[in-house]
Amino acid sequence: MKKLIIILSTILLLAGGGISFCEEKQEPIVKEVFTKTMEISNPELQLSSNCKIKDGKAYYTITSIDSWKSEGIWSDLKLLEVINIKDIIVYLNNPGGSAYAGLSISDEIRLAQEKGFSFTMEGRGAIMSAAVPVFLMGDKRIISSTVIFLMHPAKLFKWGAFMEGLEELKSQAKMLELLESRYADIVASRTKLSKEKILELNKVDTWFTAKEALEWGFVDEVK
Repeated sequence: MKKLIIILSTILLLAGGGISFCEEKQEPIVKEVFTKTMEISNPELQLSSNCKIKDGKAYYTITSIDSWKSEGIWSDLKLLEVINIKDIIVYLNNPGGSAYAGLSISDEIRLAQEKGFSFTMEGRGAIMSAAVPVFLMGDKRIISSTVIFLMHPAKLFKWGAFMEGLEELKSQAKMLELLESRYADIVASRTKLSKEKILELNKVDTWFTAKEALEWGFVDEVK
């Protein structure tokens, strides 16, 4: 009887869960995270920060020729052509910049016009130097009555320590002559002044008012 009681007590102790002879295996919890997006990042199909689109028109703000890179307007115009926006309004309050950049931008505008683009230039403040041929390329050119224009001789900016000989100086003089000739070609083709008159005015810094700009054919409307 005593042995029976000991056996039953052992069985109850084991049944109570105090001792376990087997362990249940727990499967590891696997969490799967999926990130889904419909956004396609393609910076090559983005307009430059200078260009905004509203109601089927593109708006540019140009405060420096050097800030409006010719490669930037080239890519903008390519994309605008794809999305069929060809009416462009350009705000200029511009002290100029690189002569090469100004001539290049003028060419981009001309080539775009041949594809049906229309440019309305709105001048404020000042339109100077390399900004003048860019402004003149507009199909419509409007300025406020207080705008000041500046044309001047082509100039070289140099820095650092270097040596130049006679041939280098002759080459630079030839380059300046080419720049001034190309500049005068554009201005003369878009105004009432002859190329010879433009070259004469460009011998010195030539400042002129909105009224003179209207008389010379630089603008179509003064507000």
